[in-house]
Amino acid sequence: MTRAALAIAIAAGSAGLMAAAPACAGPCKGALGLSSENIYRGISQSEGRTSAFGDLHCTLANDWVVGLGAHAIRAPSGRPDTQLTGYLDRRWRFDDDWSAQLGLIHYEPLQARNRAGFQYDELNAALGWRGRWLLAFAWSPRVGNAYIGDPAGYNGWLRIESSWRQPLGGGFSIDISLGHAHPSGTPPHDYRYANLALNAAFGDLYLSINRIWTGPLRFRYEALDPPFEFTFPARQRWVGSVVWVF
Repeated sequence: MTRAALAIAIAAGSAGLMAAAPACAGPCKGALGLSSENIYRGISQSEGRTSAFGDLHCTLANDWVVGLGAHAIRAPSGRPDTQLTGYLDRRWRFDDDWSAQLGLIHYEPLQARNRAGFQYDELNAALGWRGRWLLAFAWSPRVGNAYIGDPAGYNGWLRIESSWRQPLGGGFSIDISLGHAHPSGTPPHDYRYANLALNAAFGDLYLSINRIWTGPLRFRYEALDPPFEFTFPARQRWVGSVVWVF
C-alpha cells in the first residue's frame, strides 16, 4: 500500500479503503493523527470536537493483515471516550491493476454502552483498481443507533461505498466518495453521505481537507402510540486532518 493511501484510509477510519492500494514493503506499519472532527460514514463520532487517532497493523505471510486502531470519540451523553478497532484482513492481488480484500472488524469503546452505537462487529469486502477506484461493502448484524443514542434499538446495517482518487502531481490528490447506509428490521431509514477531499503529502506527513455531506437522517420511536418520527436535516461540514505515517 502506498503511504498516502494508508494515511487517507486511517484518517477516514475505513480499513476497506486500504484494499484499493498496492501492498507496501515491511511487516508492520502505523500512523498517528488528529482530525478537527471524527465523522465516520457521515455520522459525527465526536460531537463536533477534535479527535486524535492511531493505527498499527502488521502483514502476515504477505496476504493477511492484523491491526489495532484507536479513535477519540464522544458518546451522546457528552462523555469523552476512546473507541478501539481490532481487524483482520485477507487480501488478494489479482494483477497489476486489480486487488480485493475481505475483513472482520470489532469496534469496542472503553466506556460507552452498546446502544450508543460504538460497540459492534463488521464483515467487509472491497474491490480496488490501481489504488484509485474502490467499491466496498460492510455488514454489521447488530448496532445501536449511531446518530441518536440510547433511545434507539439495535439494527443490522448494510453500507455500500465507492470512491475515486485522482492524483494531481507534486504530492497532491483529490478523493471523491459516495456512500449509502441501509438499516434492517426498521422502516426504511436509509441515509446517504459523500466526501470531497484535497490531500497533500510532505514526506511522512499527510494533510487532508474534507467537505463532508450527510443526507437527512430519519428516526422513529416505535414504543410510543402512535409512533413518533422526526428527521435530522441534511448537513455539510468541513473537516481537516493531519497524519504522520511510520
